[in-house]
Amino acid sequence: MKKNIFAQGLFLLTTLGIPFQSYADCHANIYNDSDQEWKIQFNPSDNSNVYFFHIDPSLCENHDPSSGSCTIPANSKIDIHYYTRYGDHASGKVSITSLDNSIVQSMSYAGEDAAGVCPSFDTDNIKNVIVNEPNPGDFRITPN
Repeated sequence: MKKNIFAQGLFLLTTLGIPFQSYADCHANIYNDSDQEWKIQFNPSDNSNVYFFHIDPSLCENHDPSSGSCTIPANSKIDIHYYTRYGDHASGKVSITSLDNSIVQSMSYAGEDAAGVCPSFDTDNIKNVIVNEPNPGDFRITPN
């Protein structure tokens, strides 16, 4: 009997007491084809976020790979995931900065609310950066 009451209480707590939210995510990549490191900082809008995956946390500010700022090593590929609540659009800005702060690029992105579809950068390619290549949400930093 005690076990049954505990199970019912746990069920009610998890279904009624904790808000349930669904999240969509998509996988994209940052390709650094240059011979220098770059600092990447995402500034997502409300209800969305970007996470760096398969990166050494020591390369990120406060050892936190969520949204950055993270240093992308030369000649590397970093996995990122855009997260948003279902029904919301992933959007925001990303800044790409050389480590000596001599080059600063900024781009906006806005996206789909369908699961697995990444947002696209709403800019043409900018100096040393190719956007949405090979897929939406990807970008490639090219040599100077």
